Amino acid sequence: MKKTNSLVDTNFLTNLTDQAERHILVSFEGYEFDYADERWSIARSASVIFYDISEILDPFLLDNYKKVLLHYVENNSGSYANRINGYTRDFFKFCYQQDKAVLSGLSSKHFINFYSSLPSTKKSIFGQISPFFKKWLEFGYEGIDNNALEAFNEVRIKGAIKGKAVRTMCPYEGPLSDLEYEGFYNGLNREFEKGSISLEEMVHVSLLLATGRRVTQIAHLKVKDYIGTTTVDGNKFHLLRIPKIKQRTLWREDFSDYALSPDLGGLVEAQIDSMRSKLESLGALNQIDFDMLPILPHWKKIDKLVANNAFAELNDLLNSDRLHLSSFMVGNRLKKQHQKLDLFLKERES
Repeated sequence: MKKTNSLVDTNFLTNLTDQAERHILVSFEGYEFDYADERWSIARSASVIFYDISEILDPFLLDNYKKVLLHYVENNSGSYANRINGYTRDFFKFCYQQDKAVLSGLSSKHFINFYSSLPSTKKSIFGQISPFFKKWLEFGYEGIDNNALEAFNEVRIKGAIKGKAVRTMCPYEGPLSDLEYEGFYNGLNREFEKGSISLEEMVHVSLLLATGRRVTQIAHLKVKDYIGTTTVDGNKFHLLRIPKIKQRTLWREDFSDYALSPDLGGLVEAQIDSMRSKLESLGALNQIDFDMLPILPHWKKIDKLVANNAFAELNDLLNSDRLHLSSFMVGNRLKKQHQKLDLFLKERES
């Protein structure tokens, strides 16, 4: 295979190769990993893997693939790099099955056949992988024929279906109806009054219901994001800054303001007061940057650090997502509350 682009920044390529040779690297989200490993842990809940394609790609092709993926890992969120890794691995496996031989290079035939194999509902996958391989060509790495660009230009990509993001409760089928919303919220209040769910659970489920934000956005909230009460046109609101989730921005870089009702704002205040009281009882309140604490904290980790008087490490971790409940943990808790209130997903299908 020939190099495909003579207008390549050779200094950039040299730096990228040097990074690979240094082995220990750092992802966009601040996680260290070893370039030589078959699994890179690049975020709290994201990784990229190579062990299922290492036997079907020529070592030279695999190394060039890893170098291009490294660019994505260092410049994009972990979830985005993970998704690109998954789609491109599926592509390589398809090509291997078609060729029935270890892949030493890629041609336009591989791309066209892969696109043709996708059902209409999944054609957008090609639109996810084509920028990756265009970047490969742009960097000038060998392994892709010059005519591959023709394949990218020949196929017409239909974008992913828009408007399917979850507005509120159900992460599987979409937004709740008004009737479901009212029934769930009333049931939630009853369970809270009976003491069946904790204040923290009440706060996080209520925030998801009220704001319609993603689980990840609620999981990323910190104490300082609760601004407090404000008055607009004579109406009193509790203001909350919610981090935006974008593929190509730093963690908690952009925010949008959301006005909470007095009732929900009062719940958030009560949760923050409860956290303050707990830390004060542990004699740790004055040792911690309280405003940087997650509104939904991972208490098991925090309690361990406090017990070991590891306050320097604790405060350092507050600048990352490692003391927040993970999106999986928040989503799992949400699902349990869904079941506890007898609002099962199967009822949505009837």
